[in-house]
This record gives sequence, structure tokens and C-alpha cells, in this order.
Amino acid sequence: MYFMKHFIFVFTFSACVCVCVWDVSETSKLALPWPYFSQRHTFPDGNFHLVVCVHGLEGHSEDLGLLRNLIEAALPNEPLMFLMARSLEDRTMLSFQTMGAYLVDEIDSFLTESSLNCTHISFIGHSLGNVALRVAISEPKMYKYHGLLHTYLSLAGPHLGTVYSGSLVGAGMWVMQKYTKSESLLELNMRDNADPRKTLLYGLSLKPCLALFRNVLLVCCHQDTYVPFHSARIEVSPLAGNDELGSTQQEMVHNILFPLLADSCQTELRVYNAMLQFQSTDVDVLVGRAGHIAFLDNTLCLEKLIQTCIYQYFQT
Repeated sequence: MYFMKHFIFVFTFSACVCVCVWDVSETSKLALPWPYFSQRHTFPDGNFHLVVCVHGLEGHSEDLGLLRNLIEAALPNEPLMFLMARSLEDRTMLSFQTMGAYLVDEIDSFLTESSLNCTHISFIGHSLGNVALRVAISEPKMYKYHGLLHTYLSLAGPHLGTVYSGSLVGAGMWVMQKYTKSESLLELNMRDNADPRKTLLYGLSLKPCLALFRNVLLVCCHQDTYVPFHSARIEVSPLAGNDELGSTQQEMVHNILFPLLADSCQTELRVYNAMLQFQSTDVDVLVGRAGHIAFLDNTLCLEKLIQTCIYQYFQT
């Protein structure tokens, strides 16, 4: 069964006013019926739930550290073990195929060397880390773990690339790609092949991924201009025309989401929208970077997101 829901929740704090998309029914019970800093569960039965976190462009393995800490605090009795992926540090300019191979090796090595038993695997990706994750999940070496896949949390993921992004950001990415010779930025802009149906992103859309999970959570932000809003939500851009690129994007959306409609599919898909109105007008806000990294460094935003929407999807 295929689910997609849209909700609204409003909260304020000193830096900005945030409007996020939640289900009202999900806010009716507290995430923490126990003390906030309870003693952590220590895997007495030898089983654990692995959560793999992957950073974005030119990121660091600890970029998602705040999110990890808040999830652990919200679920102190869950046997969660976090793998903050290090294999992509200083490698995000490489092709996604190469990044995916590094990720698979890191995950497989971690699980092989662990003395405990992994019963569930969840993934959290930020920005282009989401594309690298999907490539990794589609690798043959990961097939043996597909039966363990539980929750996939995508934070500002460019699942349809950066096509139809704003002119300012598009120009900036073009300059960066030319200067760094980045393969990943070229692939995100779907310029790695003259035929858009032979690009990496189109080929990736044909591979099974989302339907392998029990829960798929797409989180996006209106003020994020680095990743197009439609791309993070896996929707056809309103700017898409009837040309070849526009029809290609429609096919990609169909390829990614159609497997979720199958009667045999048990995946629950939820989409959360965040709207941030910043009081300051510094460069980060003007160019949309503040909205892009809000899911990394905005404590109150992340707390509200986790406690009202996300935490239950990491319970097993």
C-alpha cells in the first residue's frame, strides 16, 4: 500500500518561525513518556538495529551527529547502533557509482566484523548522500541485507537531480562543476550523457530501492534552494515542459514511486515539508543554504521533527 500524507505544525524560536508538515494525530502522544536522559539500552540479547548516516557534498561523518543524538535521546531503550559513514569524506566529487561502492564496502565490513546480530538496517541521508545511498542499496553486494531494511529517512535529497533549480544556484553549481571536474555534480544535473534516459539518475530510478523499506520519509524545506523542492519530494517539477527532459523526469517519478503501488508492497511513504522564515538576511539565507542545512544544525527544528514525526519509525 502506498501512503503519502501532508501535515502542518507551527513552532517559534528566537532565530526563525518554522512551519513544518506533520500529521496532527502523531502529535497527540508524547515521544518521551520516560525521562529525557534515561540510561541507554546495552543490547542484552545481542541484537541491534543499525542506522547508517551519510553526509552530503563536501561533508563530514559527524554532520548528522546532532540528529543521531536526538534520536538516541528520544528512544533510549531501543537497541540502536549508528554508523556515521566515513568512506565518503573527501570523495563526494567522485561519481555516485564509486561512492556507492565505498559505502557498500564500509557497511559490509562493519556488519561482518560486528560480534552482535543485526536485525534491522535503517538509512539517513542528507543532500546528495541520498543518491549515494540509493546506489549502494542497489549494489549486488547489498542484496543479502535487503530483508533487514526498515526505515529510510531522506533529508533534502535530490532524487530527481538538480534539473530545474533556480538560475543563481544552477549557475553556481555549473561553475563549481567546471572548476572541480566533479562527476557527481555532472550526474546530478543529468549531463553525464547526451541522452537523458542513459544518465545515472534515470538508470537509478529503474532499480528497486524505496519499496524495499517498511518506512520511507522524505523531508524537504521550501527555503532550500540548493536542492529543488520537487526533487526532494520526488514530484514532477512545475517547470517541466513537454520536451525530452520534462518527459524523462515524469518517467523517473513513475519509475521510483510506481513499485509502491503494488498490492504486495508494505512500504509507508510520508512527505514532510518545512517552511522556515528567518529573521536575519545574511548570505546563507539569501542563497538558500540556511534552509538546506537546517536539518543538520537547527536543534529546535530537529527536536520537533523527531518528537512529533520521526522517532516511531526507528522503533522495531
